[in-house]
Amino acid sequence: MRKIRQSVKYIKVSESRTRQFFACVALVGGIDTSIGLRSDCVTRWNSTFTMLESAINYPRAFNSFSLHDTNYMWFPSKDEWNRVEIICDFLRPFNNITKLIYSSSYPTSNL
Repeated sequence: MRKIRQSVKYIKVSESRTRQFFACVALVGGIDTSIGLRSDCVTRWNSTFTMLESAINYPRAFNSFSLHDTNYMWFPSKDEWNRVEIICDFLRPFNNITKLIYSSSYPTSNL
């Protein structure tokens, strides 16, 4: 999870890196980019979930990016990607419940 956070931070901190990353996305092709690549806020667990869930779509792009940017050194291994998928599957119901509770203007116990 740390490598993914560092990877996203490394890419998103610079407009040129972001452009280069999405050029890698286009190069490998077949990636749904509708969700984008999202950063997290360390004080909000659901933002970490959102970051991980968005990053799961891009492992091939991160791999391609690692070949094009010699300073990039946080490429997650296949095992780390698998762990992140498991973590996302575990956290998804909690995220859905959090959205349900906080999306209502008038939270009630029956929700």
